[in-house]
Amino acid sequence: MSGGLKVRLLIANSGSKSTYVNQVVERIKNIAASDKTVVGVMGWPFSSRAIGGAQLLGEAHIPLLSPTATSDQLTGISPYFFRVAPTNKAEAIAGARYVANTLHAKSVAVFVDVAESYSQSLAQDFERQWQSEGNKLTTEARYTTGDGASIIKALPGVLATHPDVIYFAGHSADVNVLLLNLPSGNIQVMGGDALYELNGYTSSARAGFNRLRFTALAYPDEWSVLGKRDQTPGFFAAYSATYNPSRNPPPSVYGYTRPSSDVMLSYDAMTALLKGAENILKTGKTQITPTDLKNGLAQISGSHAFQGVSGQISFGPNGDPVDKAVVILHVSNDGYIQMESGIEGRFSLQ
Repeated sequence: MSGGLKVRLLIANSGSKSTYVNQVVERIKNIAASDKTVVGVMGWPFSSRAIGGAQLLGEAHIPLLSPTATSDQLTGISPYFFRVAPTNKAEAIAGARYVANTLHAKSVAVFVDVAESYSQSLAQDFERQWQSEGNKLTTEARYTTGDGASIIKALPGVLATHPDVIYFAGHSADVNVLLLNLPSGNIQVMGGDALYELNGYTSSARAGFNRLRFTALAYPDEWSVLGKRDQTPGFFAAYSATYNPSRNPPPSVYGYTRPSSDVMLSYDAMTALLKGAENILKTGKTQITPTDLKNGLAQISGSHAFQGVSGQISFGPNGDPVDKAVVILHVSNDGYIQMESGIEGRFSLQ
């Protein structure tokens, strides 16, 4: 960092259950109480974890910056919470406009898990935006995350309403069940960024893969698709050189030659934390406190925004990114994920 100040990263894992977040937060609070060099946390990636973490760490006056949590419940949850990913509301608006203007749909059925924060808020935002523009919502089908049988059970009722498009508010492993059981025809499937979890799709679902579209928080080809190839940050070349130095054909391009959207956003989140700290160091302070870091992050706004690899990073007074870019991805007939030419939001500073 500026002035040669060293940065130390400590890694914690809250495991497979959101209830474990409380235990991890207590450990962080105890460490921060005795070690004054611990000033902030990057995480959690999932909304269900970030909600609890933001509340508890906010009470302890420790800033938390999430790379990928999108739930609307996080908006204004704490003055110590920030995120670099666009909100579910921003995704839903972009998705609704795409379904109406590009897919030319007039009617949509929605799948939602009302017990899961991400799914519930994404579906609610989409329905609100969709109906506000005079479009028809044929039905809202409820399912349970991780329970494929609940999706199969709800599907006949959805098809009976004859929607042009099915909006699936959920994760790839669950929409995988929908694709496997969706009869042949012209119904397209739209969803949010959680459908970009490529490891959730089985090979048997690939037959209907080209019916899928979804909003995404970032995409590795974003710069070239938007005509900014000559401005592409060095991050992308460095990533490929690090994880595929021999340039041999990797077992999967994602994770080797291509960073996933989560990696891109995590890079931007860490950069934001460092810039927040740098904002405080510029004042002449040599020791940063958690409150200092919170104040430094809040300064990343307006003319002090910075260019991230996933788009411009500028925080609003509620900690949400201001007008953050949302991309639309579709699956081509030969099974490749591709980006639509247009985006919602502001991608670059210029």
